[in-house]
Formats: sequence, C-alpha cells, structure tokens
Amino acid sequence: MTYLNITRAAEDPDFNRRIRGVLYKLAGDVLNEDRSVDQHRARLDMATGIRRFLSFDTPRFAWLCASNPSIADSITIDADGKVVVGASDNDLEFVCSSAWTEVATQVWGQAH
Repeated sequence: MTYLNITRAAEDPDFNRRIRGVLYKLAGDVLNEDRSVDQHRARLDMATGIRRFLSFDTPRFAWLCASNPSIADSITIDADGKVVVGASDNDLEFVCSSAWTEVATQVWGQAH
C-alpha cells in the first residue's frame, strides 16, 4: 500500500465506474429497506440522490474504498501504468455498505 496508489485508484475512471455500480445496487437495496432501519430518512435521501445523480457521491466512496486497508493492499500499478484494484466487487460493496449511514447522515442530513 502506498498513498500514491491510493490516490491513483481513487481518481481512476475504471475504479470509479466499479464504485458507481456498487452504489447503484446499494441504493436499490436502501429504497426497499424497512422504515425502521436506523437513520432511514437520511439513507433513503442518499439512495434517491444516487439514483438521480449517480456520479455525485462516487468520488467520496471511491476514496473511502481506496483508503480501506484491505482494498489499499490490493492496489497495484501494472507495467503500462494502469491502476489495478484486485479487491472483489463484494469487498467494495462491503466497504460502501458499511459507510452508507455515516455518509448519508453527514452529507444528506440527519433523519427527520
């Protein structure tokens, strides 16, 4: 893991596309979750926002994922200078899902 690799991954277009796919899937999960889930209003607001403006939160989650120690350890740069993130989509989904409520309440506001 190097900070340069983390930065390059967080800013990499292909990695950001993977994150957008994860966020779109998670947004659908949140749109269908029970209203009794903690901070549901903020979580729902973020899910709706992601479904409407998919790229809005992508950079924030790309940085969260790239800086996660397990994912950061999987980042390499190949011989052609291309960023390779070896973490699985499930790993990315786990990190994004784990951070969803925190990001939702910080960015989209507290539950009503």
